[in-house]
Amino acid sequence: MVFKKGNCVGNLFQDGGRPWNKGRHTRPKFYEAYQSHKDNAKARGITFLLTFNSWLKIWKNSGRLKQRGRGSNQYVMARIGDQGPYAIDNVKIITNRENTQEFKPTKQQKENHRRGLLGNTNKLGKTESEETRRKKSLAHLGSAPTKGCTGMIWITTGINTQLIDKEAQTPLGYYRGRTL
Repeated sequence: MVFKKGNCVGNLFQDGGRPWNKGRHTRPKFYEAYQSHKDNAKARGITFLLTFNSWLKIWKNSGRLKQRGRGSNQYVMARIGDQGPYAIDNVKIITNRENTQEFKPTKQQKENHRRGLLGNTNKLGKTESEETRRKKSLAHLGSAPTKGCTGMIWITTGINTQLIDKEAQTPLGYYRGRTL
């Protein structure tokens, strides 16, 4: 890949350097996607052996470079069998849907998932108080519970909506309910 910017011409990464770090050069198109892929692999504990040039060449040869993305019908670079490093001979370009269908968690991944769920205290063995259930019920019905809303009603003009005491007289121009 030849890189040209201003009066700098040279092979990108030939000497391992990045010409855009020197002077006013900009990064090549898709470099951020490459770096993001590399960083995500590192965060997941997966070795990433592809250079920018080899990563880009794999994508260009697949003819799917412009169809990369996160949607189920968009394309990703996946490891063969979800094992080993990201390397030239161990990757393929497939849809996200295909990649998800191929995933077979290892015993260690299943155990890590189980442990992650154990740390999740949301609703595990907990019962909600009557007050919490009442608030959720009101929220579900479209009435946002407010402090001391027991005995309150919504009134509207069709433009303005407010909450008033149930026993109060409805002001002129207002109707009961949140909508007309």
